[in-house]
Amino acid sequence: KAYQLHKQTNNISLMGQDLVHLGELFWTAGRYRRATRCLNRSLAYFSRSHHSTLEQKTRTRLLEMQRLLKVKQHDPLLN
Repeated sequence: KAYQLHKQTNNISLMGQDLVHLGELFWTAGRYRRATRCLNRSLAYFSRSHHSTLEQKTRTRLLEMQRLLKVKQHDPLLN
């Protein structure tokens, strides 16, 4: 709902923050690909709104998620 409200008011930076929050919720729920997609979309919004600090934090979290996703996809029997 918050994302839809911010979209109606064209508040790009808050749309990005909403997507970061959604991404974290999806990650917690085990929906890893959807979580990374949310963070990718939020990066675009932060870039457009010139919030370099939020963009940098989100990029760091996205890279961490991608790294953890690779670990989760790795077969432990091959270790």
